[in-house]
Amino acid sequence: MNFTLRQQISDKKLKVLRCPAGHLKDSPFLPLHVDGLMPNERITFDLFVKVRQKEGNSITFLPYWKKGETLQADGLEALEGLGIERLYVDIQSLDHVLAYLNNILCLQDNEGEPTPEKLTLLREHLHLSLYRAFSAPSLGRHIHLAEKTLNRFLGYLQRKPNAWQLVGQILYHDYTLYSHSVNVSLLGLAVMVFLRKTGRESLIMGLAGLFHDLGMTRIKVELMYKTDSLTEAEKEVFRKHPCYSYQMLKSNAAFPVEALRLVLEHHENADGSGYPQGLLLSQQHPFTRVLRALDSYDALTCPRPYRSAFKPFAALKIMQEERGAAGLVFDPAVLKKLIHFLAIT
Repeated sequence: MNFTLRQQISDKKLKVLRCPAGHLKDSPFLPLHVDGLMPNERITFDLFVKVRQKEGNSITFLPYWKKGETLQADGLEALEGLGIERLYVDIQSLDHVLAYLNNILCLQDNEGEPTPEKLTLLREHLHLSLYRAFSAPSLGRHIHLAEKTLNRFLGYLQRKPNAWQLVGQILYHDYTLYSHSVNVSLLGLAVMVFLRKTGRESLIMGLAGLFHDLGMTRIKVELMYKTDSLTEAEKEVFRKHPCYSYQMLKSNAAFPVEALRLVLEHHENADGSGYPQGLLLSQQHPFTRVLRALDSYDALTCPRPYRSAFKPFAALKIMQEERGAAGLVFDPAVLKKLIHFLAIT
């Protein structure tokens, strides 16, 4: 461990930034929650902290633990005492990080009780795997790996009554393409278990949520994180992303056909005013209306470059009142179930 750095942080000479690495436009680093680290295990990659010097606005990533070191429990506890929840890894080390997380998952008792720590570890593995998948030339292998992780997560939720209530504790509270996709996926799994859907139906929702915005990778990052109002032409660019996602996934036999349909339809509205097909509610897959609601709920409750996050109650009120050209955007029956779900999580 870099003891000098730790002392500087303790003395508040360096300010640790607790926000994530943003949309990674100019950063070669990815966030990793400290709950994804195991005491007394040797790491095969460097771990960094994101800091801003006390004087000045320069932001940098400084090495906190070096590759080959063994993580001591007191060092992890020190991070917790400093309020540091996330460290950062170099994107070039991503394969090593995923192998490390996978080893920890293999060491865990699959039959044990679900805990926020176990679910957080699965979330971190899913988040970093998704980054790897979205940047890979071929998706097939990564879809299989994501399905394996989601199945494990689903197993935890199904094993203990009301275990889905833990999901709200582990969602990301920032907004990036990857964190949003993971949030929607895990919320989807939890809601489907809450609604007593089958494991297969739940997995379909989880996979659709995870890959629904894959097409966003074809949109310029500058446009995705624009702080000014979008022009009509820019809005039209965004409206193409469900079709992009569909096109990128349709040739992968590993991706279920039902999930593929949800990906294409996830911006269809209850009144038929959505896109890309303008489907009426009766023409949509029954789960489309659920994915549509979860996608918007997570987007509203996370901060965006152009606004602060809405509180859950305010977000639901916006969704209840939002209208399209011919009526309500969201299915009232689905919103009622979502409100019930959120009220007891």
